[in-house]
Amino acid sequence: MIRIQRAGERFAAAEGGRTLASCAFSLRGNTVLLGAPTYAELPVVDGVFRACLDYFERRGYLDYGPADEAAAAAFAALGYTVCQVGETGGIAAFFETCKNCKN
Repeated sequence: MIRIQRAGERFAAAEGGRTLASCAFSLRGNTVLLGAPTYAELPVVDGVFRACLDYFERRGYLDYGPADEAAAAAFAALGYTVCQVGETGGIAAFFETCKNCKN
């Protein structure tokens, strides 16, 4: 299971105690800016990124896996399916699944 944790203005993704990725982020209007050159700008799609950030705010972290019913419900309310992040996907894969796993 990949855990994504927010610390200040950074996201870190780890699995089994091993950090997969860590990056800074900021919000500019309705765009999430991730501080890594390959990610650039990821636009907010159907409000799902804001929902992701709200989820981080409320819980401080997200255990992202099939057993996390609260996460699944939050995404399902927006018409998305909770998808398993690939082994080496890290934070970029998490945001891609937020964006692309539409029912």
